[in-house]
Amino acid sequence: MKDDAVFGDLTMHLAAGAAGEPTKAAMRRAFRIPLAARASAAVGAVRTLVARLVFDSLAGSPSPVLALRGGAPRHLLYEAGPFEIEMSRVEGSLRGSLVPRKDAPAAAGTVALYHGKRRAAGGFMDARGRFAIDGVAPGRYEIRLETGGTVVRVPAVDL
Repeated sequence: MKDDAVFGDLTMHLAAGAAGEPTKAAMRRAFRIPLAARASAAVGAVRTLVARLVFDSLAGSPSPVLALRGGAPRHLLYEAGPFEIEMSRVEGSLRGSLVPRKDAPAAAGTVALYHGKRRAAGGFMDARGRFAIDGVAPGRYEIRLETGGTVVRVPAVDL
């Protein structure tokens, strides 16, 4: 990726103690890289996991589209590697948590909703992996959760 190369060049420049300062443009490009990528750049590549749907409360609904438009609560459960992702969409809000399945502690991080390639909304996960995003318009979103050098990607889902 272009951004990875820019961040790597900037990191090597700073680590080597090169004379002069990096350009402002290089700094701006480096800081647009996701938080997890910056945090783990010194220890290796960011691990990306793709979540798999395990449970959808609307799966048995006679008309899931009407239920979504009517504001009916929707509960989703996903698995991705050592994590479970629990989410509920109720009246324009998305609430959930990223929970490690094996006795590993949860960690703070970020969560973002993407509508196509555009970031539509986002927020932070607390130390228990919980998050809440208000004002989520109905639509199809990809959800990305980042914590401790891991990105968990939930494929596009109607919310």
